[in-house]
Amino acid sequence: FVPYALLAVGAEEHASLFYLDQKGESFAQVEGGMDLDYPVISGLEQVTDSAERLKLLKESLHFLRLVRGNDPNLPAQSISEIHLTSDHGIIVHLVEHPFPIFYGSGEVRKRYIRLKKVLEVLYRPRKTGMDIARVTYIKMDYLTNKVIVGYRDSG
Repeated sequence: FVPYALLAVGAEEHASLFYLDQKGESFAQVEGGMDLDYPVISGLEQVTDSAERLKLLKESLHFLRLVRGNDPNLPAQSISEIHLTSDHGIIVHLVEHPFPIFYGSGEVRKRYIRLKKVLEVLYRPRKTGMDIARVTYIKMDYLTNKVIVGYRDSG
């Protein structure tokens, strides 16, 4: 088995981590000294509907396959956590930035392409006047084909 992601199971402070393969099957519990350099998928057990749980897990793995293409604005190593919820679907957290990306559910490829474009704009503040350091959230699940970027005041 080849690890693809880590699955967090249990309460946050006391969660156990398991390796997942690219099909979403867990195959080993992570123990001290083992490689932890994979994105963590969390919240799965809080999604109570089993069909929705499976759908969100498959979508999160699809998203991880897409980021493995290593676009410079969204490389695989930039993904820290993918949190799954019934309310918001997929919520992505990046390694370098503290804000959540409310990715939503469905149309994984379209949302991925849209997110890459948004991040490209945010990473070029001189040209666009937008600055990723001021972002508080990105909502991709607000309206169809629309993305909202929340900012904090610069002063």
